[in-house]
Amino acid sequence: MQNGSTLHLGEKIRQIRKAKGLSQENLAYAARCNVSTISRIESGQVEFAAEMLVEIKNYMGIKNAPLLEYELKRYRDRLLIWHELLDSHRIAEAKTMQSELSAITDLPFERDLFLLFTLLEARLLLIESNFSAAEEKINMAEALSYDASNEALHIFHYNKGMINFAHEDYKIALKYWLQSLNTIVSSGFKLNASLLHNIGAAYLLNCNFHEAIKFFDRAQAEFHGDRTRVIIPRITSAKANCYIFLKQYSKAMSLFDTALSQTESINSAIDIVSILSSIGALHIAMGAYEQGVDFCNQTLTYASHMNVSYDIRLIIYNKGLGLLKLKDFNQCKEVIEYGRSLSKGNELFLICFNTLEHLMTLNDKASINYIEDIVIPYMATNPRLKFLAFYICEELEHHYNKKRAKTKALSMAAIARDILKEVSLGETNLEQS
Repeated sequence: MQNGSTLHLGEKIRQIRKAKGLSQENLAYAARCNVSTISRIESGQVEFAAEMLVEIKNYMGIKNAPLLEYELKRYRDRLLIWHELLDSHRIAEAKTMQSELSAITDLPFERDLFLLFTLLEARLLLIESNFSAAEEKINMAEALSYDASNEALHIFHYNKGMINFAHEDYKIALKYWLQSLNTIVSSGFKLNASLLHNIGAAYLLNCNFHEAIKFFDRAQAEFHGDRTRVIIPRITSAKANCYIFLKQYSKAMSLFDTALSQTESINSAIDIVSILSSIGALHIAMGAYEQGVDFCNQTLTYASHMNVSYDIRLIIYNKGLGLLKLKDFNQCKEVIEYGRSLSKGNELFLICFNTLEHLMTLNDKASINYIEDIVIPYMATNPRLKFLAFYICEELEHHYNKKRAKTKALSMAAIARDILKEVSLGETNLEQS
């Protein structure tokens, strides 16, 4: 694909004409001139008259396509406005601009602008959770990304991070987002809350909680005054989750209270469900099992009442864990069966609910074997489940100490220490901005 900056206007018209399967005779008819005039214009021997250019653009269906230098500059400025709308999740306005800006698809020679448009289309699809269509757009853009502008590279790496995050490959997602951040910083572009939040979330899901908090703090410092953005309470809530894992429970609770206040001010039901769910998990982590189960029930009721599209399996799991700790085994079994019914085909959640069941029967050899041979190895190698693996090792250590099986207890304690060391230091050794 040629770069439009190296082409004169006549050559641009020639390329568009050929792409649309039109002849010089067609353009001559539209412009009310002879074929030789069109030929000389396309070869750069003569310049377009303004009226003739309007007629030809209308005839070829590219009325709004940017061909002249001032049009190209204005188009790039509009692309950046579109980018800001997407950053702000102002979807209705963004879709209107998408239609206005789609004229670039008729200009095969404007590589960087076409690349930016394609990447921002992919960004919109990602916001709408249409990951397969977004990935197709990103793959198309990747083939055009050689010698791309820093603006395009930043958005390309951001989108690649989003795709890998959706595929639960958090290490690769983090790597792409750090590349995106490096491009922003080195180019002097404005930082955005979404990217800083996403980097923090990737560190969180890779169990590198201290680095996650650094990026959440950085995001809050950059955007602390903007309470209308959906991203603000999500940053606060994500940081609170880090403090749960670090066992700084009072700090976590304070942050969740702040996040709830921020979320209620923007009336986001799905974020309220997410925060209430996390507060339930916090109570269970603190040992306040009755309050934890109550919060889980309140969250499920609120989600149903508000008809919120939210994956409730984690809430169900936390409720089951609270009931297990309360030794309410009958109700716990009901919760486990309900959780399994929602988890068909999902290995992660099926193992989680199976684990709850086997934790009720630790005196049974089959349950011990399942947890030691299947659950702990699976969870210890899954970034999302490392802390759960640590908790289960502690449970087994306690169980073996009660049974006076000292060697087994020491083995569980050693595994727990290794997990805690990984979590404390963080798994990732990626270069940071």
